Amino acid sequence: MLFINIILLVFSALLIFYYLGKILDYFLNTRFDIYEIIILGFSTFVFLVNLNFFYFNFHLLFLIIILIPIFFFFKIKKKLKNDFKIILNLLKKSSILIILFLIIIFIYGEQFIVFRGNFYDYFSYLSTALLIKKFSYNEILYLIASNSDDSFINYANFVFARPTAQILISIINSTKLLNIFYSGYTFKLICVVLTQLAAYSFFYQYTKNNKDANFLSLGFVLSFFYF
Repeated sequence: MLFINIILLVFSALLIFYYLGKILDYFLNTRFDIYEIIILGFSTFVFLVNLNFFYFNFHLLFLIIILIPIFFFFKIKKKLKNDFKIILNLLKKSSILIILFLIIIFIYGEQFIVFRGNFYDYFSYLSTALLIKKFSYNEILYLIASNSDDSFINYANFVFARPTAQILISIINSTKLLNIFYSGYTFKLICVVLTQLAAYSFFYQYTKNNKDANFLSLGFVLSFFYF
C-alpha cells in the first residue's frame, strides 16, 4: 500500500502541474511541449502555495480544492482519459527512477531514507513542514513573538529558510496517505522526476532523438551534477 500511495501522489502532482501549465498555455496562446507545460505548471503551483501561505493564510488544502474548477474546465475541453494517458506516459519515461526509489525503501526501509545524507537539514525540513501543516503563517509569527524558549524560536525560524520545500512536504503529508518521513521522501522523488523530464526536454532540443535524450536525462539525474 505504501508503494501505491507514493506512485499515486507522484501521479497526482504531475496531473496538477499539467493542468496548471495547460491553463497558462491556453490563455497565453503559446505552443509549449508537454515537458515545458509540466515545469510551467510546477512553477505556477510553487508561486500559488507561497502566495497562499505568506499572504492569505488559507488552509494548505485550499489550493488543492481550487484546482477542481481547472479539472472540470479541461474535462470539457478534452477527454479526461487522454490526460491520464499523457501523465502515465510521463511516469513510464521516469519509471527507472521511480522503481529505484521504491527499491531503496524495500531494501533499506524507513531508517535509511531518514538518516541518509545531511539529516540535520532533513529533520529541519520535516519538523517545519509539520509546523506549517498545523499553523498558519500569522500563527507561527505569534508563537515566535510570544515564546521565550530559544530552542523553539530557532526551530520555528526555519519557516523562513527555503519555505517552498517545507510547504510542499506539508501538503503531501496533509493528504494523510504517508507519514512525515515518507512525505519528505516522496517530495524528493517528485523533484527528481521533474528534473529528469526537464533534462529530457533540454537534451531532445539538441539530439532530436528520443532514446538519446532519455539516456542523457537519466544520466544527468543519476550523476554527481545533480546529486
